[in-house]
Amino acid sequence: MRLESDTRDSYIELELVEVVSDSVRAMNSVKSKGFSGQNDNVWFGMSELNEFVHSLKKIDERLKGSVCIKSIDMGEFILNLQSMDSLGHFLLSFELSKRTYIRGIAQTHRISGGFEVDHTFMKKVEKMFLEQLRSFGK
Repeated sequence: MRLESDTRDSYIELELVEVVSDSVRAMNSVKSKGFSGQNDNVWFGMSELNEFVHSLKKIDERLKGSVCIKSIDMGEFILNLQSMDSLGHFLLSFELSKRTYIRGIAQTHRISGGFEVDHTFMKKVEKMFLEQLRSFGK
């Protein structure tokens, strides 16, 4: 699924690719104002994904509040939606990181950013997550 800003200069791509027990592996890529990053090995708990989708419905109905999904490995991926006003404008913010090793020395590469979306975006995100989860029978 691709979540894109109205200006098309920022996006998040998230594809659920594998289910193992109660965990889901996702391939994530992000771009924000010319900066980009990718991590093809981000794991989420299945119950956390389902709770995220359920929470999207709630904030879409109320047009206020926030909802967040975090990867199992803290800091690898964070997606947060937070209301900015009572008119249905939300801030979608994200963080993505990836650890690599250079001669055994850990290096963490990180990108964060965000963009504005309106409340119609919630239904799109909810639908995309549900379609991907259903493809795994979850």
